[in-house]
Amino acid sequence: MFDIIKPIEKPASAVAVFAMVANERDLLPHFLAHYRQLGIDEFHFLVDKSSDGTQEWLMTQQDCAVMTCRYKFGDDVELEYMGQPHKGRFANMARGAAARTFMMGRWCLILDADEFLVLPEDVPDIPAWTRLLDNMQLDCCRALMVDYFPEQLQDLNHADAAMSPFDIAPFYDSLSWDWASDSNAPNQISYERAVRARIAKRLLELYPDHTEIALGVPKMLFKTPLIKVHPDTHMFNPHQCNHLSSDKIQVALAHFKFLPGWQAKVNEAVDQKQYVNGSIKYVPLKLAANDLTNWPLRGSHSVDSRITPLSQSEMVFNHLPTQPSIKHHRAAKRPVPKPIIWKEPNRKNLSPLHIANRGARNSTVTGVAWIDEYRLVANHRDGMRVALFDVRKGESPLAVADLPNLNDDVAVWSLGDGSWEVVISDCWHGLYTKLRLTLEPEPVFERLTTQWNNRKTFSHGVNYDSQGQLWLALMTGMDPRIEIDGGGGVWRLPRPWGCRQVCFDYATGNAYAIAVSNVPQRAEYSDVKLRIYTMVAGSTTWSLFEELTNVHSDAGAVYKNILWITDQYEDRVLGLKLTENSPKQSGKPNKAISIGGKLFSFPHGIAISSDGLMAVTNYGTSSISFVDLNEVL
Repeated sequence: MFDIIKPIEKPASAVAVFAMVANERDLLPHFLAHYRQLGIDEFHFLVDKSSDGTQEWLMTQQDCAVMTCRYKFGDDVELEYMGQPHKGRFANMARGAAARTFMMGRWCLILDADEFLVLPEDVPDIPAWTRLLDNMQLDCCRALMVDYFPEQLQDLNHADAAMSPFDIAPFYDSLSWDWASDSNAPNQISYERAVRARIAKRLLELYPDHTEIALGVPKMLFKTPLIKVHPDTHMFNPHQCNHLSSDKIQVALAHFKFLPGWQAKVNEAVDQKQYVNGSIKYVPLKLAANDLTNWPLRGSHSVDSRITPLSQSEMVFNHLPTQPSIKHHRAAKRPVPKPIIWKEPNRKNLSPLHIANRGARNSTVTGVAWIDEYRLVANHRDGMRVALFDVRKGESPLAVADLPNLNDDVAVWSLGDGSWEVVISDCWHGLYTKLRLTLEPEPVFERLTTQWNNRKTFSHGVNYDSQGQLWLALMTGMDPRIEIDGGGGVWRLPRPWGCRQVCFDYATGNAYAIAVSNVPQRAEYSDVKLRIYTMVAGSTTWSLFEELTNVHSDAGAVYKNILWITDQYEDRVLGLKLTENSPKQSGKPNKAISIGGKLFSFPHGIAISSDGLMAVTNYGTSSISFVDLNEVL
């Protein structure tokens, strides 16, 4: 994959930097000086192009390895990756492949040339940082991405590129976040406080008809830049990998988009569409270069780094204990909540459902999704309502909203401003209903839209992937299929397998489709079968993962490398080990974990909190029951 044109003639260091660069000749001297001062003496650069002398200059640097590749960063390619065929942007594959090729068993900082690491003040350099993580048995560390900017864009016209980027663009914004331990992404981050969100807001005031400007607001203002590389290390986008970080230590990446020559880079990105989604995030910057040159960039949360350096902000901290710990950052055990009983009238007088020979049950509470470790959203199918619950406050809902139709499933996505988008599958006549859930000052749902479907193809399952894309499982009707809302993919499973829900392993980026061979009948039927299909990260093809007999599932969720699915046929939850299950098995899977008993009655929906509390909806008892998976495992 890589052509090394200049190796490093020295023994390998305990920690190294890998970066992909393109025309960064002015910035690279500052980049190298910054990381050399922090104790790095081994750099690996993949050069995309070098019309400004980037490659030639790097060849003169003794501590830098230089490599090239026949692919460009933005190329869509299909390669063998981690033993599987993958299709996608080359840049997304190159990061993980380079780390495993050149830094196996070592610490690796995966960076862009405009990202300057800021450590907690009590951590003197990067080698000391990695020793601290090793002592605590951690294999990664998370970071917020913090844009630095000047007073006005016109200040960059006469700035000297030889100056430190921290002097050219000295301001940053103080962000807020909600990022739990053992998670590779924040649940919430205040991207609306950041400078590029303010730029987009101002441009929308100038160009109200150009609604695409809002799509250019960066929301993933975080990364896991430091990882200890092992054979299974996988970067499935520039921001996330399959290593899970601790909430006891956090660093920041000072991000320098606004430096001399920035306009040319923005124009090139937009013209060549070399970044994600056709470089949509560069569109507002291109407009700003023309219309906002003398507009004040600072906002209410802006900070002058010359007065308060980023290392002294609340965004950077080290709360790790001074002594090594065998069980690092394990959350304190909390009591398992009592079941939540939520009853509503059968507002459309829907007939009871049958699952094989299990008898009749009315569909009551069917979907569930966690907001955080304590709050969750559930939907009542026959009751045509959605509600917010807090397991610390008993079974009374904190907020309830009416829905226009019967429903099956619910999913949530953080909007980054203390609110969530809530989507609920709208079965029988539609695809979904979207609402906005705001928690402060009081929890309230605001219905945004209902997406109807005139072909009578309804959505049973809804779920968001790690990029915030909404996946629909259109199980029955005129055109059963799996679809990414708004474009991006449509798949049809082999008949007669209709997909009930797509769920995701956020650690690997793999997707799993829960599919049944028959819908519940109003009479008994003897053959109950379930198939699970998988699509590995970067691929566009579903393959059979497992086939089960006498299992009827409507939903799944992944926790600790196990796919947990509900089973209405046996009133239980099954855990399928992802690394041990072989495809195309019949009957019960090998080494499956079964959780049953009186907890479940026609279990339908499932969701797992970041600390392993599993919530399961039961339409046989109109309830939500809970299991601590850490105790099970």
